[in-house]
Amino acid sequence: MVTQLPFDFQLSDLTQDGNWYNMDLTALVPAGATQVKFQLTYRTANIADRFMMREKGNFNTWNIASLRPHAPNQYRDYIFLVTPNADRFVQYRFVGTDCNFLRMTVCGWWP
Repeated sequence: MVTQLPFDFQLSDLTQDGNWYNMDLTALVPAGATQVKFQLTYRTANIADRFMMREKGNFNTWNIASLRPHAPNQYRDYIFLVTPNADRFVQYRFVGTDCNFLRMTVCGWWP
């Protein structure tokens, strides 16, 4: 397992019920950012689960960053590039409710 300290979001900050939720990046990302790089460490008990992120309000399924685990209960590291909207919001969604570990860090952005 890779330990990431400090991290910006953890599992207890997020909701796992299959709906899209806003993630406010205004304290982490400057105005005008066009892409945000996230480093995630993820573990779930069910390999059918997924974690997804997208630009707030973007409904094009081709523009969704998505991860699916390869095996249950193994820590996996991922990198997502997500476009924030003009207000510096992105959205996230869990498919399934068996995620038992998630830590996420904003580790970069592009103007």
